[in-house]
Amino acid sequence: LVFYAVPYEDGWSATVDGKPVKVEKANVGFMAVLVPEGEHTVRFSYMTPGLKAGVCITAAAALMLAVYLTVCRRCKKSCPDGQAIEAPELEAMHEQWMAQDVAETAFTGKEPTRDSFELTEYMINAIKKLFGINRKK
Repeated sequence: LVFYAVPYEDGWSATVDGKPVKVEKANVGFMAVLVPEGEHTVRFSYMTPGLKAGVCITAAAALMLAVYLTVCRRCKKSCPDGQAIEAPELEAMHEQWMAQDVAETAFTGKEPTRDSFELTEYMINAIKKLFGINRKK
């Protein structure tokens, strides 16, 4: 048993004279390889666990993004004014929000600031109005 003072971790593989061997966990958390008596060449290699799956997922996401951008470009050509969805409720809500900003600026003399809670609430209300979702009481 040949001991290596390298921490044992999934992803390591080893060969002895070009033949694959099992990497053993030795001395609580280090690596060891069973090697026959004599002079031999031991090689270790490491492949990050999940790397291949991650590359496949990234490639699939990039492909989906390319398809999405192509569809958006074609939709923009067929509707050049960019008003694919008309939502007067959202426009009214936005105008009301802007009027509140103008009033706050006139009162304080400073530009209004929004915290993340206010912006999140605004976006949730916009999505609800866009899709016609009503809150049940």
